[in-house]
Amino acid sequence: MRRTSFTDYIDLRRSHKFSTRSLITLGVTSALSVLLISQFLPSSGETPLEKLLTTRSAIVIFAIFGVAVAPLLEEIIFRGFLFKVLWEIGGTKVALLGTAALFALLHAGQLAGNWGSVVLIFVVGCILSIVRYRSNSIIPSL
Repeated sequence: MRRTSFTDYIDLRRSHKFSTRSLITLGVTSALSVLLISQFLPSSGETPLEKLLTTRSAIVIFAIFGVAVAPLLEEIIFRGFLFKVLWEIGGTKVALLGTAALFALLHAGQLAGNWGSVVLIFVVGCILSIVRYRSNSIIPSL
């Protein structure tokens, strides 16, 4: 049995592979690209998330969870644990594409099955997985 600490296994350490400026630029560019492209995708009506966010308190709780808790947990699970497991099973391509696909499928319910948006989330997942792979850490993808 191999003994590896949890933080080593998920690669939760600072990486200097990418500058902070380049990571912020990549994040902003990705977010703006998704917003722009999603305007041209067909809408499947009101999403479950939009139905949930009808009160001020729901929006505040979602903002806190969506900005602080969810991204951290998603990165630990997808680009940390699952990336490493899939990499050990099938190598780099399996880890990159597998984590991106699982990431997109997780968000499919929130997007009410709007598969164009799910494809966009898959692309974002690929970008995050490439950053994680090249930096050997989940910190830059956070």
